[in-house]
Amino acid sequence: MPFLDMQKRFGINLDQWWTIQSAEQPYKFPARCHAFEKEWIECAHGIGTTWAVKECKIKHDDFVECLLRRKTMKRMDTIWRQQEKLMKEGKYTPPPHHMGKGEPQP
Repeated sequence: MPFLDMQKRFGINLDQWWTIQSAEQPYKFPARCHAFEKEWIECAHGIGTTWAVKECKIKHDDFVECLLRRKTMKRMDTIWRQQEKLMKEGKYTPPPHHMGKGEPQP
């Protein structure tokens, strides 16, 4: 997070070095969490670290979730466990193409 307003003073872009996602991307595609990081930086810029921790907590939590995907992985684990449970009880049979037994697609 930039603390000095060097961009206006010297006319250079320091943000790309301060942030993870803002670096030059191959094929010009933005990084996965670039939007979340940008929102967090825009919120936290200029208010100081102490206030940023309180005021921008939601945006920071969204950015961290995008990077680490903890909630997503927990949800996927729950879905897999429920599917396994239903398969053992005989209440669910996956489609043949999910088991690698379906017809090959052209």
